[in-house]
Amino acid sequence: MSDSNLLELLEMYIDMVEKQDEAIHQLSKLIKKQACEIAHMRNLYGFSEENPREELEDLAGVALKKYNEVKDLDP
Repeated sequence: MSDSNLLELLEMYIDMVEKQDEAIHQLSKLIKKQACEIAHMRNLYGFSEENPREELEDLAGVALKKYNEVKDLDP
C-alpha cells in the first residue's frame, strides 16, 4: 500500500470519526431534551416510576433466560 493510499484512507477514517462524533453530540442533545420533558411531565402530572426496581430485575431475568434458551438452540 502506497503512502498516498494510506494517507487517503487515514483522511477518510478521520472524516468518518468526526461525523460519528457529530451524530453522537446531536443524539445526546436530543436525549437531554427528552429527559427534561419526562421530568417536567412527572412533576406536572405527579407520575412516579411505574415498575419498581425488583419488578424490572425480574423482567430482566426472564429476558436473559429466554435469550440463553434461544442461544442454546442455535447450531
